[in-house]
Amino acid sequence: GVIKDYNEDKGVALVEQRNNFSRGDIMEFLSPSGETFVQEIKELYDERGEEVERAPHPQQLLIIPLLQRVEPYTIMRRARK
Repeated sequence: GVIKDYNEDKGVALVEQRNNFSRGDIMEFLSPSGETFVQEIKELYDERGEEVERAPHPQQLLIIPLLQRVEPYTIMRRARK
């Protein structure tokens, strides 16, 4: 997925989904400035703020609470094992 926006007050990112992912997945975040971090997706919401289990549709917009700030155009991908 690609981070479209980040709300610092709420600590949530707006993500445009590219590949299927679900709650519980471990994701890696790669920022344009080179910073990276890994986080488990514990909560996942659709555009209306309703909780969802997974993101099955390409280009679906989702809201994800994150433990740290991210910048727009950060790439979100499944972490490598």
